[in-house]
Amino acid sequence: MRIGDDVKFQWRLVVLVVAVALVATACSGEARSLDGPLVVSFPRNDGEDALITGVVALEDDGCVTVDGFVAAWPPGTTWDVVTESITLPDGSVVVEGDSVEGGGGYHSDSLEFFVADEGAAVALDCASRRSGEVAIFNSQSDSVTRSSS
Repeated sequence: MRIGDDVKFQWRLVVLVVAVALVATACSGEARSLDGPLVVSFPRNDGEDALITGVVALEDDGCVTVDGFVAAWPPGTTWDVVTESITLPDGSVVVEGDSVEGGGGYHSDSLEFFVADEGAAVALDCASRRSGEVAIFNSQSDSVTRSSS
């Protein structure tokens, strides 16, 4: 093996490692469906027409609900462990007892189109102890808002 061949091999190896790391990072970001007790949905271009509205609660079993329905929040929604609050994609902060409203739909199965496996399992488990349905907010950043109580 010549010196030039060894250098080419090393560069190819570096490029391969970087490519694998980028793919792994991108995939893990897309598949993230839990943030603390929140179930967070996939980004989607489509939306549904149901109005999801109600009071946010952090139930004793750790499930986050809106008017008793387990909720799947739009991408970009985060959970603050210290304040036990939800930050919506638009930056609004929601705490237990606040009212929210937004577009979306109610589903009792086939959540794989909306939420990654881990989040879907948590949502369906929580839903099984309630109505059986999950309220899935549309994924646009303005699809859910904090409303006046």
